[in-house]
Amino acid sequence: MTLLDHIKNLGISQPATAGKRKLYKTTKVLGEGTFGIVKEAIYTPTGRLVALKSIKKRGHDSPEEVEAAVRREMTVLEKIRHPNIISLLDWFETKEKYYLVFDLATGGELYDQIAKRGKFTERDAVRIVFTILSAVGFLHDRDIVHRDLKPENLLYRTLEEGADLVIADFGVANIIHEDELLKTLCGSPMYAAPEVIKRTGHGKPADLWSIGVITYCVLAGYPPFDFAQDMPDLMDAITHARFHFDSPYWDSISTEAKDFVSSLLRVRPNERPTARQAMIHPWLCKHSQRARDALAAFDAGDKKVPAPVAKPVTPPAAPPTAPEKEDITHHVPRKSISPPPGDEEELPNLVERVWSAHSDSLFNPRGKLVSAIRTVQAMRRLSLKKIREAAVAGATPTSSSESLPLSPQTASAPASVYSPTKKEDATSS
Repeated sequence: MTLLDHIKNLGISQPATAGKRKLYKTTKVLGEGTFGIVKEAIYTPTGRLVALKSIKKRGHDSPEEVEAAVRREMTVLEKIRHPNIISLLDWFETKEKYYLVFDLATGGELYDQIAKRGKFTERDAVRIVFTILSAVGFLHDRDIVHRDLKPENLLYRTLEEGADLVIADFGVANIIHEDELLKTLCGSPMYAAPEVIKRTGHGKPADLWSIGVITYCVLAGYPPFDFAQDMPDLMDAITHARFHFDSPYWDSISTEAKDFVSSLLRVRPNERPTARQAMIHPWLCKHSQRARDALAAFDAGDKKVPAPVAKPVTPPAAPPTAPEKEDITHHVPRKSISPPPGDEEELPNLVERVWSAHSDSLFNPRGKLVSAIRTVQAMRRLSLKKIREAAVAGATPTSSSESLPLSPQTASAPASVYSPTKKEDATSS
């Protein structure tokens, strides 16, 4: 006798949405978490591939907390539609499980690319960081904090070169109101802000700390805090922001990049820039037209840096379809400040002028600059091969075909629930 037959015999009815389960055929496991599992699935009416996340209702210490977490994730994702945030396409529940249907991102995690490449060029790193900041700024504008930003939760939509990066896994995300602080210990210790670890109350600045750690990883190929050490020592290093720009890994990385990282990895939350402020940091403006456009808009009087405007999304009753571009209206910048050919000094001068003129509104209430203005000059970059040759013994792989690990020490990362970690049949759920 099947479970469904048993339930029917007991006279217990399934939830109204339970019939949707038969529309999805699971194929393989993408990842597993504490409370649930994510599988690749086929939406049989159209053949579309999706990511199907299932969470057991029972078998946990607190089923009420699990239900609250699922409802919270649904509430958050129903409010947003952004090109760099994973989309919730549908949801349903059976007597035993909750199900969330997401876009399927097939390009793998940012973590995989860091492990494969060792590190990114500054220009490529800026593209990644600006994308994250744009999406996080969008969330913060709607009073949503992610609280678990890390390379494992940043996914490429496809395997194509230049594919969009999307933020995934909103399992611990929350809606926070003005002047409200959250005190739940959540997220991953390596990327958690000091105030999260100390449980003194955290909010939007905690996401900026995480972006600072991610930026460090992308530029250097390893995290700023050594997770090979004892946990108490690791927590102490994080809560006091004790990190270094180690030689030789950082020797060829610009002063502006280091300054950007330092501005985010500040112990006091009110000394970190907001996502919108960080988007117009000189380092990003040096390498990104989108950052320069944002800076120009700010200089023209738009104190809120342009961002996509989203329409609320409700779980569709009809078969899920790919998000349409019309759902997102991009704010057109007022002017472009790209330096004209042959005039390389215009951009640095504009950056310095704007940052100096607007320091009171750009930074914390005391007007203290989060980042000093520096001349925009590219430092000579060492090749990855030279970095390896110059590295201290045992700090990097010896084979030129190997990639730098995420730490000079032996490192491994927890699997994301959205990245392929197993290639096995998973037709059951």
